[in-house]
Amino acid sequence: MSESNEQGYNANPTDDDASTASEPHRIEYFDLTAFQRDILAAIAAHEGVPYGLAIKRRIEAWYVAEINHGRLYPNLDELVEQGLIRKSEIDKRTNGYELTERGADVLTAGADLLDEVRPQPRHATERPTKDEPVAPAQFGGGV
Repeated sequence: MSESNEQGYNANPTDDDASTASEPHRIEYFDLTAFQRDILAAIAAHEGVPYGLAIKRRIEAWYVAEINHGRLYPNLDELVEQGLIRKSEIDKRTNGYELTERGADVLTAGADLLDEVRPQPRHATERPTKDEPVAPAQFGGGV
């Protein structure tokens, strides 16, 4: 049996687990803060290479709250240090940010995980009613 950490994801998959090649990226996904995950998603959602203010505006639209520079830029710098995004100079005052291949893999692994745990209706054409319980999806091949 493999070990699970406090968050419930499998830190040491075995051959018995239904793990995929993206398992290391899933672990990296969980190592990020929710805000850092949102930064990756904001960069991925932007057409072209977004600059800091464009990332800030997109996240503010999602959060319906103001994001201050003291929160955004240290997190961008940390994601650069982790090799998940690349920083480039657009002009003397503006930096652009784009996902690295590793950053895209981590974001994709997170999206795949969310897709796996989405509650499934009984039949492909049926949707559960408001009061009907929905069985949760299973992680990694069972409990």
